Amino acid sequence: MNIVRGYDAQSHPELIETQIRMKVGRMDVIKSGGNWKHLQKAIKYANSLDSPFVRVSFTDESGASHTATLSSDTENLLELDKYVKKRKIEGFGKSLHTAFPNIHNGIRNKMLELVSND
Repeated sequence: MNIVRGYDAQSHPELIETQIRMKVGRMDVIKSGGNWKHLQKAIKYANSLDSPFVRVSFTDESGASHTATLSSDTENLLELDKYVKKRKIEGFGKSLHTAFPNIHNGIRNKMLELVSND
């Protein structure tokens, strides 16, 4: 997408897409009353602009980064069946190789732990 600064309706008569990026600071969240309330404000704003969705990026308590797309109408995940839940697995005694010829037992065990805890 081309980023247009100082939008000129004469030069760009057909606006195709806009993107609004918001950095979220701790004070913004506190003023809104928490993460979910702050996100709801963003969703309502997107809905007022007739945007069908809001894309959210965040990190979880393990430090793993995620991106989710929420409907601005329902506030629910879009394409829930395609959403991949991921977790950072740690606690290995030594550095792991980037590839293994077989499934590494330590990795498998850590993954099974996560599945049983969810």
